[in-house]
Amino acid sequence: MRSEYRFLSLASAMILLVSAPMTLLGLPGNPPDGGQASSANSKPTAGGTEHQGVMSDYYVPNSTHPAWKGAGLPITQSSSKVGNLVGNAVRGREHYRRFCIGCHGPLGNGEGENAQWIDPKPRDFTEGTFRCRSTPTGELPTDQDLFNTLERGFVTTNMPSWFAISDQDKVDLIAYIKIFSAKWKNTQRAAPIAIPPETPITADSIKRGHDNFEKMQCFKCHGQEGHGDGTSASTLTNSKDQPIRPYDFTTGERFKCGSTNTDIYRDFMTGLDGSPMPSFADQLKPDEAWDLVHYLRTLMVHVNSPERRVMIENHLQFTDDSGQE
Repeated sequence: MRSEYRFLSLASAMILLVSAPMTLLGLPGNPPDGGQASSANSKPTAGGTEHQGVMSDYYVPNSTHPAWKGAGLPITQSSSKVGNLVGNAVRGREHYRRFCIGCHGPLGNGEGENAQWIDPKPRDFTEGTFRCRSTPTGELPTDQDLFNTLERGFVTTNMPSWFAISDQDKVDLIAYIKIFSAKWKNTQRAAPIAIPPETPITADSIKRGHDNFEKMQCFKCHGQEGHGDGTSASTLTNSKDQPIRPYDFTTGERFKCGSTNTDIYRDFMTGLDGSPMPSFADQLKPDEAWDLVHYLRTLMVHVNSPERRVMIENHLQFTDDSGQE
């Protein structure tokens, strides 16, 4: 975990070093008045000015500017709040131009100049769909959820941890991305789901968790041993119709939305919107979801977890529906 954290630290630092010289080198971004940047490579067209080359890629529209076609909150009305910090979208626009535009694009649609080389593809903010949330499936995340995402980053993707920028900068960024989707303007915010205390880790809990693994047919995607090699694995796609692989539980690391038992429980109950992972809130009772968490921990063969120790001490072995171990 520490080596992974150091890697993310280095990744964030490198991006900071690369992005900082943009304004120093004179690359045009957002003019102070929100107008359109110009460049030597621009040429007039019937609809205005067509920009060519790298310089135009750093222009981020202002939602109060006539050229802006986004459907989200106006930049002057968009805000965020995490703890005592209140976000400002106008400031967030500058951070977005510096840190985010290369992947997520000036329109927030995940089509930045780097996107063609990235897999999985960058988040399309215009959809207003987010995987890592504390809110029920289909709902927008809380500002705290988005803050946690910026803090954590997404391992196995090109989204690094942004711990290197200040908390205020992160909250400003959260305010800015709300201009990209109409959901932020038209959808009432949902409260986070309630998460009950974890049930005891026992042999019986692990056995019930295995039964739930079979009942919910988790093996179809994740495989009987949790390798992410189920019969449906090769056919799965995300909401953008892009291929997506199920999580390999045997690694026991590199979780996208947090690695604690509580994080895994939350994923079960909220679902990972935009992916094939549904919410089990209507299918599993809280105790059953905790049982499933405990069983999944036993699949993490490289981790000396309490669940693994209970499994080994009680000589637990499991078979699938075909009777095979």
